[in-house]
Amino acid sequence: MAFSSLSDNLPQEILEKYNSKIVSAEAAARLINSGDHVFASGVNSGPVELFKALCERKDELTDVRITSGIIMHPYECFKPEFRGRIEMHSLFFGPLEKMSYKGGNVTLTPLTFGYAYALFEQELRPNVLSLTVTPPNAEGLLSFGPCGGIMNAKALETAEKVILVANENLPFVPGENNVVHIDRVDALVESTYPIPAVDSPEPTDIDKKVAANILPFINDGDTFQIGIGGIPNAIAYSLDNKKDLGVHTEMLTDSIVHLAKIGVVTGAKKNHHPGKIVFAFASGSQELLDFTHNNPDLHIVDLKEAVNCDNAGKNDNFVSINTCIMIDITGQVASESIGFQQISGSGGQLDFVRAAHKSKGGRSFMAMPSTNETKSGVTSNIVLALPAGTVVTTPRTEVAYVVTEYGVADLRFKTTEERAKALIAIAHPDFRNELTAQATEAGVIRR
Repeated sequence: MAFSSLSDNLPQEILEKYNSKIVSAEAAARLINSGDHVFASGVNSGPVELFKALCERKDELTDVRITSGIIMHPYECFKPEFRGRIEMHSLFFGPLEKMSYKGGNVTLTPLTFGYAYALFEQELRPNVLSLTVTPPNAEGLLSFGPCGGIMNAKALETAEKVILVANENLPFVPGENNVVHIDRVDALVESTYPIPAVDSPEPTDIDKKVAANILPFINDGDTFQIGIGGIPNAIAYSLDNKKDLGVHTEMLTDSIVHLAKIGVVTGAKKNHHPGKIVFAFASGSQELLDFTHNNPDLHIVDLKEAVNCDNAGKNDNFVSINTCIMIDITGQVASESIGFQQISGSGGQLDFVRAAHKSKGGRSFMAMPSTNETKSGVTSNIVLALPAGTVVTTPRTEVAYVVTEYGVADLRFKTTEERAKALIAIAHPDFRNELTAQATEAGVIRR
């Protein structure tokens, strides 16, 4: 039985087609067979009821693979006993994947999002597409919602089975590649599961100091890319006095919504999709989710299009702002792991750094606090060498500005020795002498 509100809003033909697809979660889960490869989008688009029912079939299935990312529900199949039965696979770790990586049942494909199409064409090729969508509109189109740019359209090309969860709570976000017609759907599970909303982290005093060092580099009319976290929030919420900023980013955040609502983000100076906020997925508060519903100022695109250095770099004065975990004194940036401890993923960082290089007047920033507090004490985030196993997310040849609460190091076209000295100058004062001595002993800084 369809949602009660649909009967008043849909043409009879579309309503009948929709009703004919509705099944229980258990029946939908039985459509997935051993050996199937399920693509399940990610973030707040997870088909929760379907996967709960699928997990109940553990002992019946073998070699089912689910590919997703930043999964927001703690499915039973994260547990190790599901190995070989229902395998969880991530393209970018969120907290749940991180917790289940060692000893659990989740694997990671390192991927810079600009290569997402190649990954699907050459490797993934899922035969099942499953995610949460909206109910259909009068044209019979179901929207993939605010996270629809996470390659759902590409997965649809190879999907032999399209098994979806329809949820009235999901915002309808239109877009050429963000909808699927009811005729393409094999089964639908109706749900009123609350769409996950995430509170943005409050900036710390150090976050605000780091942000203050970047703000002088952001001008009226710039187009920017920014992520989520204390430092990005501190930057974005400090831009209230700017004019005609544009956005081309992978992730739409609450801070961007704030700037759009007060008229700071207009996109008037953009060269690529002027007047539009370009993004691939959105995650944040309920206010953000409401903002995405049928908003004509938004332009949602696949990751391949959003995280594309050529596309983003078409915008003059493109500013890329990313955070990182650690950096060595030659400028190698670690943003996703410490040693072999995987924390997140590659994402779009390198693509956007390159976009800033391609942009006329572009600027790229790597931001982090100078220190990290651990159980064993305070450590420097600027180090002689990255710990063994640490992933280099952005190579030193691509890094431009590095920012801590102690200043800005411009590494563009600098020698190795100049880089080391510039980075040591923005390290925490307690570590500068030690870093200088280490760099001198290693021969990076000449005696």
